[in-house]
Amino acid sequence: MLKVHYPLGTSGTKFVFKDTNTNKKVLASYSTAMGAPEILLLECDSMGEVTNWCELYGEKGSELCPSDIFKVVERYNASDEGRYGWPSYPKLLK
Repeated sequence: MLKVHYPLGTSGTKFVFKDTNTNKKVLASYSTAMGAPEILLLECDSMGEVTNWCELYGEKGSELCPSDIFKVVERYNASDEGRYGWPSYPKLLK
Protein backbone atom coordinates (compact mmCIF):
# COMPACT_ATOMS: atom_id res chain seq x y z
CA MET A 1 0.00 0.00 0.00
CA LEU A 2 1.30 3.43 -0.90
CA LYS A 3 1.38 6.28 1.61
CA VAL A 4 2.34 9.83 0.64
CA HIS A 5 5.96 10.50 1.50
CA TYR A 6 6.44 14.07 0.21
CA PRO A 7 5.51 16.39 -2.70
CA LEU A 8 8.09 17.02 -5.41
CA GLY A 9 8.23 20.70 -6.37
CA THR A 10 5.43 23.17 -5.88
CA SER A 11 3.22 22.60 -8.93
CA GLY A 12 1.25 19.70 -7.41
CA THR A 13 1.92 17.37 -10.35
CA LYS A 14 4.44 15.01 -8.69
CA PHE A 15 4.48 13.22 -5.36
CA VAL A 16 6.72 10.56 -3.88
CA PHE A 17 4.93 7.75 -2.07
CA LYS A 18 6.38 5.00 0.11
CA ASP A 19 5.21 1.39 -0.26
CA THR A 20 4.44 0.23 3.28
CA ASN A 21 4.99 -3.41 2.26
CA THR A 22 8.44 -3.04 0.68
CA ASN A 23 9.68 0.42 1.81
CA LYS A 24 10.37 1.21 -1.86
CA LYS A 25 9.54 4.66 -3.20
CA VAL A 26 7.08 5.41 -6.00
CA LEU A 27 6.77 8.60 -8.04
CA ALA A 28 3.19 9.53 -8.93
CA SER A 29 3.33 11.97 -11.82
CA TYR A 30 0.69 13.90 -13.78
CA SER A 31 1.61 14.82 -17.35
CA THR A 32 0.13 15.94 -20.65
CA ALA A 33 3.38 15.43 -22.60
CA MET A 34 1.91 12.58 -24.67
CA GLY A 35 -1.26 14.51 -25.57
CA ALA A 36 -4.01 13.27 -23.27
CA PRO A 37 -3.55 13.75 -19.52
CA GLU A 38 -2.10 10.74 -17.72
CA ILE A 39 -1.02 9.79 -14.24
CA LEU A 40 1.75 7.22 -13.92
CA LEU A 41 3.26 5.43 -10.95
CA LEU A 42 6.96 4.69 -11.41
CA GLU A 43 9.62 3.23 -9.12
CA CYS A 44 12.00 5.95 -7.89
CA ASP A 45 14.75 6.61 -5.39
CA SER A 46 14.32 8.60 -2.18
CA MET A 47 14.92 11.84 -4.11
CA GLY A 48 12.11 11.16 -6.61
CA GLU A 49 14.41 10.23 -9.53
CA VAL A 50 12.89 7.43 -11.63
CA THR A 51 14.90 4.21 -11.29
CA ASN A 52 12.71 2.01 -13.49
CA TRP A 53 10.64 3.37 -16.37
CA CYS A 54 8.36 0.31 -16.42
CA GLU A 55 5.14 1.75 -15.03
CA LEU A 56 3.68 0.08 -11.96
CA TYR A 57 0.25 1.52 -12.68
CA GLY A 58 -1.24 4.30 -14.74
CA GLU A 59 -4.41 5.93 -15.99
CA LYS A 60 -5.02 8.11 -19.02
CA GLY A 61 -8.02 10.25 -19.90
CA SER A 62 -9.12 13.74 -20.81
CA GLU A 63 -10.92 14.12 -17.46
CA LEU A 64 -7.75 13.68 -15.35
CA CYS A 65 -6.20 16.64 -13.54
CA PRO A 66 -3.26 16.91 -11.09
CA SER A 67 -5.52 16.59 -8.04
CA ASP A 68 -6.55 13.13 -9.30
CA ILE A 69 -3.12 11.76 -8.35
CA PHE A 70 -4.49 10.73 -4.96
CA LYS A 71 -7.56 9.03 -6.49
CA VAL A 72 -5.31 7.06 -8.85
CA VAL A 73 -3.12 6.01 -5.92
CA GLU A 74 -6.28 4.93 -4.03
CA ARG A 75 -7.28 2.73 -6.98
CA TYR A 76 -3.75 1.28 -7.11
CA ASN A 77 -3.89 0.57 -3.36
CA ALA A 78 -7.20 -1.26 -3.88
CA SER A 79 -5.61 -3.51 -6.52
CA ASP A 80 -3.70 -6.72 -5.74
CA GLU A 81 -0.41 -4.98 -6.58
CA GLY A 82 -1.14 -2.24 -4.08
CA ARG A 83 -2.23 -4.62 -1.31
CA TYR A 84 0.70 -7.02 -1.67
CA GLY A 85 3.39 -4.60 -2.85
CA TRP A 86 5.74 -5.19 -5.72
CA PRO A 87 7.65 -7.24 -6.83
CA SER A 88 6.32 -9.65 -4.22
CA TYR A 89 2.86 -9.67 -5.79
CA PRO A 90 2.20 -13.41 -6.40
CA LYS A 91 1.26 -13.13 -10.11
CA LEU A 92 4.57 -11.45 -10.90
CA LEU A 93 6.57 -14.27 -9.33
CA LYS A 94 4.98 -17.03 -11.47
